[in-house]
Amino acid sequence: MGDFRNEVSNAYCNIIDIDNTLDKETKSLPRRHGGTENSDTVGELIDDVKLFIENLFNEVSESEVV
Repeated sequence: MGDFRNEVSNAYCNIIDIDNTLDKETKSLPRRHGGTENSDTVGELIDDVKLFIENLFNEVSESEVV
């Protein structure tokens, strides 16, 4: 399970780097899905991915303890 945990940790570091690289203007752009704009912004999507990866990491960590 250690390799998967490392991959999840790497994915988290990558999304943090993306978050830190993008400027405020870019993060405020509306998300596009299927050619249509939505109320979500790019920044909100990044936050959702960070939260998902954090939760996944916690689940992997907890499963290693059991």
